[in-house]
Amino acid sequence: MNNLTLAVGQSSIGTISPLEADGLTTTPGAVVSAQSFSISDPSLTSVTNSDGTVTITGVTPSTAPVTGTVSATVTDPDNTVNTFTQTITVTVTGAPTGRTASIGVDFSAPTPPASSAKAKKNSSSTIDG
Repeated sequence: MNNLTLAVGQSSIGTISPLEADGLTTTPGAVVSAQSFSISDPSLTSVTNSDGTVTITGVTPSTAPVTGTVSATVTDPDNTVNTFTQTITVTVTGAPTGRTASIGVDFSAPTPPASSAKAKKNSSSTIDG
C-alpha cells in the first residue's frame, strides 16, 4: 500500500482507504472526503478524478522513485472527523508498452534501374492479326 510501480504506458487508479490503527483494516462505515493528491514528475502524469480517485500514468522511466502526498478528511460512523496526510511513492520502469517511443522506416525491395524497365518495355512485340 502507498507504493506503485508502473511500466511506461501503464495506468493505475488510486483510491484512498480509511484504515484502523493497525494500518491494514479498512474502517467500516467511514466516509472519505476532500481528497487531494500532489505528485509531479516528468516520468508520470497524475489526474485527480471527479470521484476523488487519482489516475497515474507512466510516461517515461523515472530516474528514482517519485514521492508525493495524499490528504483526505475521514468521518467515522460516530461522526468523529479527522484529516490525514500520507506519503506515496511511484516508480516508472521498463520499455514502452502500447505507446509509441520512436519511429522506424521500412523500405520496399529495390526496383530495377529505370533503363532496365524501359528496355523490357521496348522489346515487347505486337502481332496484328
